Amino acid sequence: MLSHNFATRSNIKAIFENKRDVFLLILFLVLITRIPFLNLGFGLDGDAWIVEEVAHTISEQHRYVASRPPGYPVFEFLSSLVIKLGPIGTNTMVMLFSIGAFLAFTDLCYLTKTDHPILLAITFVLFPFAWINSMNGMDYMVALFFILLAFVLVWRSKIGWAGISLGVAIGTRCTSVIFVLPLLFYIYKKESFKKSLVFLIIAAVTALISFAPVIYNYGFNYLLSPAGLSESNQILRAGYFILLFFGILPSMFFIGYFVKANSKIRENFAQYFNENRTEAITFLSAIILVIGAFMHYPNQPSYLLPIFPFILLILPKILKNKKILLLLCILIILTGIVSVNIGKVDLLHCENKFSLGISTGGVIQTIIHRSNQIDNLRSLYETNKTDCVIMVSVTEAPICSKYYREKWNIHLQEEGSHPWNYVNSSKDVIYATYLSKPKLEYYISNGYHVYYSPFANYLNYNFYGYKIKDMRNTTKLEIKKATYFYLYE
Repeated sequence: MLSHNFATRSNIKAIFENKRDVFLLILFLVLITRIPFLNLGFGLDGDAWIVEEVAHTISEQHRYVASRPPGYPVFEFLSSLVIKLGPIGTNTMVMLFSIGAFLAFTDLCYLTKTDHPILLAITFVLFPFAWINSMNGMDYMVALFFILLAFVLVWRSKIGWAGISLGVAIGTRCTSVIFVLPLLFYIYKKESFKKSLVFLIIAAVTALISFAPVIYNYGFNYLLSPAGLSESNQILRAGYFILLFFGILPSMFFIGYFVKANSKIRENFAQYFNENRTEAITFLSAIILVIGAFMHYPNQPSYLLPIFPFILLILPKILKNKKILLLLCILIILTGIVSVNIGKVDLLHCENKFSLGISTGGVIQTIIHRSNQIDNLRSLYETNKTDCVIMVSVTEAPICSKYYREKWNIHLQEEGSHPWNYVNSSKDVIYATYLSKPKLEYYISNGYHVYYSPFANYLNYNFYGYKIKDMRNTTKLEIKKATYFYLYE
């Protein structure tokens, strides 16, 4: 019996020592956790629905239109190739690139001789922000695939291809340019100055080619356009989002363990740094640069996604404790199912409050809210209300969606004051995500009643500085809950 158990364990171990079998395990895990949700719209991020709109334009009119500054040309063109299939086309495309990112990360684990590669790969696959963004219409995981592929190619001394891969990553999401410096350093130290220069030139040329449609249509200055303005409390906001990104409970666990065993961790880090100085500096500089950029513009936690694989690569080398690493990875994965939260947002009064509690995790909430989002959209398209303004966020009901308008045979015209605002002239209903206070007052003075969702109230307060609920002739709109999972109400 003992010999049989030993043989079974040996067989299992032999399977997982085969890199190809590990890749198949990752592929299977991604498919069973993503495929059931690929047809739930384009996602809760409003930007995904803007990409949907420009993808239709590129596909049908054969001209480039940027979804937002400074342009995301590679992803916008990729989306245009599959947009006719609707959400399932775009989301499947993103899932396939995500699989590439997970496989590239796993390969990098083996190339860097990192302990416990299977545990790390599974943690990455089931990390809530990777899970959520690998089955929606956003570009995060596509860009991350090209970033990780560039690292793999550099480690394999294929410098030219690495430059092309990083250049495409920059064309997918411009913030990927951050990774030029860490890779330049690694190539210079491990290869030569000449090869680092070749890498830089190829990456720059590839990025410029990727951005050629943006430059041609909008001019070079468009690349320098800010996506938005940082808030006055950006450091506090950034810190809060960093906690949400890793999860409150995993963060508390790691901090607690660090306090208890900080001398051992510092000793392990010093050993890692001395034995693998170039690798350590490369990974740490990538993490620091991304966090530094995030501190400047902490718009949402998903911006931190590129640092997660590099943190996973470093963790086993500074912890050197399999049980602690396993427990930490389990806690990180569980935040997608159930999570501890320390903040609460009152969307009606537009206030952020401290509130310690336990809630459904980000992955579960996202799946529920994306289903609610499509239900809300259909009910608002088919509303019996007339002579009114319906103010609802894109997250709650993406009125702007061309795919669903055509699918359900809904005829709307653009309202004019904002790209996301539309008019149903047959019912005299104005659907609006954002309206300035004078514009809203104009509609009210002309006899329109205003129905508003709590999230639209919150967004308009942040954007225009007024609360819809305080205006006359306004009524709270009763719709299903659909917001970003980190806005606990």
